Amino acid sequence: MKHIIFITIILNIIFCQKIDFNKQFLFDSNHTTFKLIADSLYYIVSNTIDEKKINKKGLVVILNEKGQIKNKVKIGSKNNYIISGIKLQNNHFLFIGYNKENNDEWNRIYVVKTDQNLNMIWEKSYGPLNNDSKGYSIVEINENEYWILGHTKISNNGVLLLKIDDYGNEKWFSYLSNLNCNFANNMIATPNNDLIVSGQKNKELFISKINRKGQILWQYNYLNDKKYHRIYDIKNTKNGIIAVGNTTKNENHSYDILIIKLTYDGQEEWIQSFGNHTNEVAYDIERNKKNEYIITGYSLINKETKRYNSFLIKTDSIGNEINRIDFNTKYLNMEKTSNQLYDIIIKTEDNKNADSYLGAGNIFNEEGNSQIWFFKLKEK
Repeated sequence: MKHIIFITIILNIIFCQKIDFNKQFLFDSNHTTFKLIADSLYYIVSNTIDEKKINKKGLVVILNEKGQIKNKVKIGSKNNYIISGIKLQNNHFLFIGYNKENNDEWNRIYVVKTDQNLNMIWEKSYGPLNNDSKGYSIVEINENEYWILGHTKISNNGVLLLKIDDYGNEKWFSYLSNLNCNFANNMIATPNNDLIVSGQKNKELFISKINRKGQILWQYNYLNDKKYHRIYDIKNTKNGIIAVGNTTKNENHSYDILIIKLTYDGQEEWIQSFGNHTNEVAYDIERNKKNEYIITGYSLINKETKRYNSFLIKTDSIGNEINRIDFNTKYLNMEKTSNQLYDIIIKTEDNKNADSYLGAGNIFNEEGNSQIWFFKLKEK
């Protein structure tokens, strides 16, 4: 096991009063980190990658409230790559991604269930071999029913939807042949346990509502105008769905941040797009108790050197930008910094009206090797 790198950095941020911690961790040559889960502890869902970027393994780093490492657990017994994970109602965990079997290509949807201490209960693979199948999202409908959204080349539209039981046994699957798309990568459950799925059809994006029989209840498509539009996250709100991604519809910028608000019957309420004169993509959107939105993602600063700077943006309830943080060299006090922020959690302090923001992603050194990045900021 390689050494741990820990760095504390002082930031001067527009709408945050106190920086509790800002850290980097390295346990292998590289990491890719996409997901952050929280209860009384923080669980960073990452992957370890060797120097040749051949051997990969899911990794969960467990930290206390001060950001100190309590434990770290590698996920599964096979070579795998974890994209997402959830904490279940019974405090167990499910992790999803893809793996390779018998040293073949990376090609099957991979799911691991653990107990609350991250001890593996089972691991299973789904989908046919040699069809580039990957799992992107998993939701819990009740304590013994889980839905998996994946991608596979075996279907005409690239979609594979699975239902499994508490032991990982496949109960139902569909390629959702009536879903007009070629890729789907986000899924949530509505309050009445229908499914909301989003993805793309060539350059166009879509959001669709699906019942538990696999029937398409409606499909929303945005701007079939030969521009480029993508959705990277969807969430429930008080009365509908909020989606975030990026778009090239504005002539002044290359890629701008895009926010779409829909009702639960697929009606468009409002759309906002804005940018910072760079190629930008938003990967996560969260809503606070004031009905404001917090958006995270990153900008491409230098295409030749593949340098990225992350951002944290607050908007009002209809998507108008209020404040913005750019995690650039000035704020990170590091030369030639490059970082990618993928997930954010909002926590409200007890008996206080101020929010804390916990973020997880990747930060890169000058050689391009990636480390786990984790921080906590307190708002005024």
